This record gives sequence, C-alpha cells and structure tokens, in this order.
Amino acid sequence: MFAVQMVLIQRAFYLNNIPVKKYIIPIAELLIFWGMTLEYMQTTFFINRFGEWIDAIANSMGVVSGAYISTKLYHT
Repeated sequence: MFAVQMVLIQRAFYLNNIPVKKYIIPIAELLIFWGMTLEYMQTTFFINRFGEWIDAIANSMGVVSGAYISTKLYHT
C-alpha cells in the first residue's frame, strides 16, 4: 500500500512538472510517519486491533521500494 502511495504521489509531481528528486525525502518521511501513526492508533484507539513494530517496518520498506520505483520511472 505504501509503495503504491509513494509512486502515485511522485507521478502527480512528475505530471505537474515538479522536480521529483527534490521532494522524495520529505514525502518518504511523511509516509513513514503516517505508517507509524497508524500502528500506534491500532494499539491505543481500537478494540481488538494490535499495532506491531514489524508492520511499521514493513510500511517503511514499502515507502523505500516505492521511492526506488518512482525514481526509475520518473527520472528528472
């Protein structure tokens, strides 16, 4: 899910002539923070849901792989 989000955000930047490489780190940081926030919310706010750090790491790896894919697709 997070890899797809990263690629779609970078595609939107590319199609609007915004330099992709300039914003890849801030977007990645934002998506990683979002993934960690989701895991925290699962632990604290929802009944019968459990947040795990392994899931947060998997989300972060999705962001990294999405960033890699998007730089190969939209190299500017």
